[in-house]
Amino acid sequence: MVDVTVQLKFNDAKSNLDLLKALQASVSHDMRAPLAAIIATTNILLNEVDNPKLKGILMPINTSSKMLHCQVNDLLDSSLLLKGQFEVRVVNFDLFKAVTEVISVVEYGSSR
Repeated sequence: MVDVTVQLKFNDAKSNLDLLKALQASVSHDMRAPLAAIIATTNILLNEVDNPKLKGILMPINTSSKMLHCQVNDLLDSSLLLKGQFEVRVVNFDLFKAVTEVISVVEYGSSR
């Protein structure tokens, strides 16, 4: 005979896992694709436009979209923790460029 308490906890855990999987699928589809389109479009426009004022508007959109895309990826990567498949990677990056991008987004937001 199965203990009812254990069975209820198991059902709750399974239900929560199902909800997490549904959230991840939704986030992956409903957020990643539009963000990728925004990033691609602003990249094209930044390469084609010579107007500094317009570039000043496009840069924060592009940078913010990339940051949000990274956060969405991090959220989706958290599911790997549950599976025990999380991998830490060492990556090189330009700290000055990263800080400059954050400052440009904050400046743009505060100027509005």
